[in-house]
Amino acid sequence: MNDLVSPHNIELEQQILGAVLSNNDRYHSVGAMLRADHFFDPVHGKIWRHIASRISKDHLASPVTLKSEIEDDLKELGGAKYLTNLVGYSISGDAIVDYSQELIELSERRRILDAARDVIGGIADGGNSQDAISALEIAAMNAQENSAQPRSMSLLKAHMRSLEAMSEAQATGHSGISSGLKDLDDLLLLKPKRSTLIAGATSMGKTTLATWLAYSAAKQGYGVGFVSLEMGEEDLANRINSIDSRVPYQMMDRPMSETMFNKVAEAAQGQQSLSIEIMSDRVRDIPAILSEAKRLRARWKPNGNFHGLGLLIIDYIQLVRGKGNSFEVLSQVSRDSKSIAKMLNLPVVALAQISRDMSKRDSKVPHLGDLRGSGDLENDADNVIFTHRPGYFLERMEAPSDASERADWEAAISACKGTMDIIVGKQRMGPLGSVRVGCDMGTNRFWDFAKQEEVDF
Repeated sequence: MNDLVSPHNIELEQQILGAVLSNNDRYHSVGAMLRADHFFDPVHGKIWRHIASRISKDHLASPVTLKSEIEDDLKELGGAKYLTNLVGYSISGDAIVDYSQELIELSERRRILDAARDVIGGIADGGNSQDAISALEIAAMNAQENSAQPRSMSLLKAHMRSLEAMSEAQATGHSGISSGLKDLDDLLLLKPKRSTLIAGATSMGKTTLATWLAYSAAKQGYGVGFVSLEMGEEDLANRINSIDSRVPYQMMDRPMSETMFNKVAEAAQGQQSLSIEIMSDRVRDIPAILSEAKRLRARWKPNGNFHGLGLLIIDYIQLVRGKGNSFEVLSQVSRDSKSIAKMLNLPVVALAQISRDMSKRDSKVPHLGDLRGSGDLENDADNVIFTHRPGYFLERMEAPSDASERADWEAAISACKGTMDIIVGKQRMGPLGSVRVGCDMGTNRFWDFAKQEEVDF
């Protein structure tokens, strides 16, 4: 199978690029379905990415305007003159929709062929059979999702499905998984088939929030699969323990008093009923994650107040393994995480590290622009939320020498102490906004800031 030639058609790619460069209006016929990674030639993919970027900003995309942006990439194809030749050789602009559908079909055939090669290679090397099956399932689902052929559902059927979900919510009293924080729940709930990205800079509390969400979901009767690629199982267990024991997890690596030890032991005993499964460091790629999640779903059958597997958390997405360069891997993992949410009918929460350059700005508040250059994270996620702790940055500022300014600075630190801002930067089915919550980073506990009350499950 390794001898098979990957399906592609360079002339087809040239015709599409030339057609849009000669008439930017044609982009709007195919821009929603055609992506840069559909092109076989990587330079063609870069050209398309720049075309899409310029047109989306209402800028002209032409051989002249693109020349300076991608001149170095065009050297192997003959330089900037290649763009002019694309326009000159394009003779089928009116067929751009048909050509784009054919290009997407070729791309999906390559994707399936690559997946089959990986599966065969993995099995030959002694890989897990269930992981191989999961890899094929993901490839098949992505092929359906990315198909250029029309796929539809009647409005009546869509309404019926929606009403069934509403009826279930009425009967069960919930329409998603609560965070245990009323202010956040009023803004966003974790719902089945939706992927949520928790993003933030280092030390902003991404894992702290994810740990709390896992604990909250488990207390509500949901099974939680936690893919811990950064921490060991014991470290994550200590974090969850600290929520109930009130003993800071960082102290659990050191000798402690008998009183504190008894609190930790009592909390561990009380948390035995929590259905949280920590996936080992051998679960490092999407097929393995899907395989383990399916195993949990089969083992955790809904029963009474227990709802079965209800939440999957990946900490964090940049550590998931894949093929290709870092950008390509992240793009694929991002899309596959969304596919898992749909396949298993549950919410998937993935953590993402954002650029450290954010800390160099005057404003330290994160936004969607900080995710750019990180694959398709923003595009694929249904929800993007940022964790932000203003007090972290204020405490690391040099104290003002002026007495009045110093007093304001100290007051600002005091106001931010023990708080986190959870910023909803994207929500496909809801509003954007920000909520301030109370938090204790040492014990992974959260509470509604306005009430200053601990959550009582």
